[in-house]
Amino acid sequence: MRDALRPDLAARWGRVAEAARGRGPDPAAVLSAERLSHLSGVEPARVAAVVAGTAPEVPLERRVHRRFLLLRATRRDKHGREWPLAAIAEGFGAPGASLGPLNAGTGLPRLGHAAGVQRFFGVHPGFLLAEALGTALAGIERELGSAGQGGENPVLAVMRAHDVRGIVTRAGRLSPRGWKSLADHLEDLLAREGQLARLPPPAADAAEAAPAAEAVPAAEADTADAPHGPDREHPR
Repeated sequence: MRDALRPDLAARWGRVAEAARGRGPDPAAVLSAERLSHLSGVEPARVAAVVAGTAPEVPLERRVHRRFLLLRATRRDKHGREWPLAAIAEGFGAPGASLGPLNAGTGLPRLGHAAGVQRFFGVHPGFLLAEALGTALAGIERELGSAGQGGENPVLAVMRAHDVRGIVTRAGRLSPRGWKSLADHLEDLLAREGQLARLPPPAADAAEAAPAAEAVPAAEADTADAPHGPDREHPR
């Protein structure tokens, strides 16, 4: 059943708004069209009509195409660019051309490819093919319910706010240096959010580092700290 015909959407919307008022968050922010669009793939201008059941039906092929474009537009790589099709398809062992029809809006993806795209971008199963607005509202309702039972772990809250789940789903392709960079980034993120104090280097490491640095001949000093190879980059 498509979202526009589901009677539980309006009821769930009302429960989320009531829970937000009781927990403190501004219901308008919790249920903003932009946030729900990001979570569900429904265009911001259609969210209210879908909840009310008055939105016209969109053909499945067009709907899936729009959601895929939204994923690429809102969940970009570390350089702020849209992920190339080849990088997305690599995650499930397919060529980039296999996503060509989906990207062009001329065909539906295979179920395995749709699942791979969803894993790559760190969104819930069914984001592309299912009626995702109800799932998004259910997720918000669960979050608010958890907050009312003692509050969410602040570290998890920060990580969710910065879409760390999406990062972690792609972390399996990182080199050892890439893993270290990711760990450093997360530590810095949490520290900036006030959830984790930046820790100085351990005393033992600092004590060992000084003699090691002195032992490096002057001729080798310029190369001692040089990187041993580029981080793995996705094909562009």
